[in-house]
Amino acid sequence: MANEENWPAPTTWDEYLQGVMRWLVENWGAKKACPYCGSTEWQIGAVRRFPPAANWPVENDHELGFIPAIPVTSYRCGQIVFINALWIFEPQEVRMFAEEQARAEQLQSEG
Repeated sequence: MANEENWPAPTTWDEYLQGVMRWLVENWGAKKACPYCGSTEWQIGAVRRFPPAANWPVENDHELGFIPAIPVTSYRCGQIVFINALWIFEPQEVRMFAEEQARAEQLQSEG
């Protein structure tokens, strides 16, 4: 469920984690169990950018040009659930945060 008003996008990793964790507690509850292994321990990953599905029968013409997804992974079995970041944070700010994250990852991989 989306918030009545989305939160501002984070400017730090800690703000990002706090925002996602707050959303998860509000929407999943404090101890959501993985449907596969039963673990209630989850790990939040960095935002991933998924392109719209251009080859599907109905194209998702998303305003950002990508779908920002937050991977939430079961600590025990590795099951991944993706949460649309636009349900948590402001769309324009999500774009800037995801682009900054992508630049940082690229710089890190270049060494």
